[in-house]
Amino acid sequence: MAFQFKLDALLRLRRSLERQQELLLVASNYEVRQMQQRISNVEDWLIALGQEDGRSMSAGTTAAELQFNLILKSAFSKHKSELQKQLLRLETVQKQSRAALEEARRKREILENLRDQQFRVYRMQQARDEQRAIDDFFLMRRSKREARGNYRRDT
Repeated sequence: MAFQFKLDALLRLRRSLERQQELLLVASNYEVRQMQQRISNVEDWLIALGQEDGRSMSAGTTAAELQFNLILKSAFSKHKSELQKQLLRLETVQKQSRAALEEARRKREILENLRDQQFRVYRMQQARDEQRAIDDFFLMRRSKREARGNYRRDT
């Protein structure tokens, strides 16, 4: 009789849930990286605006242009702040996804360990049954020989 793990359906479910959690974590990691890139882009714009201010001051720019650059810097700074808040939320989701994946993995591993343990017990029982069958076969041959009187005792 072949080995059958009674909780095989549950193990398949655990594997599926773990895979779903892996995919959610991959998506979460992607979103965090995208947000970090957006923040980096805004920081690059802020640096460029700061350099532009330096050049504008030496080139004799009008007050309206300086004020426009100041408004732009303020808007980019506000946008960066909003993006950083979004990043914090995304990182929280990422941590939750990572924890959910670890929990799903732990539950799957528990079932796999149980299956492996049951399989080892099954194999040991199979080996015992095979040995018992071999022993029974030789005992049967021996008793037939004794019944026929062909059995010799070595002394």
